Amino acid sequence: MVTRQPPVGAVHPGADAAVWRGQHGEVARYLLATLFFWLGTGGVVPFLTRFGVQELGTDEATAFRLLMLPLLAAALISLPAGWLGDRFGV
Repeated sequence: MVTRQPPVGAVHPGADAAVWRGQHGEVARYLLATLFFWLGTGGVVPFLTRFGVQELGTDEATAFRLLMLPLLAAALISLPAGWLGDRFGV
């Protein structure tokens, strides 16, 4: 198998942006939404322990455990949910 390279100067400047807008527009929008989701999550998570200590009146260990409980539950459920999604579709 041989791959040919395009001639020098065949690709115009900005061609990558045009491909992302046209052919891969859905992928670009999904990646942008995922980026904002994780930026938002990353901005909130560091303050959850502080919220538990100051607003709920718990100690740091209990506040951390309250944070870890939903995280571990989501991690444990994600594999079976993925298998079911592959098996039956959505």
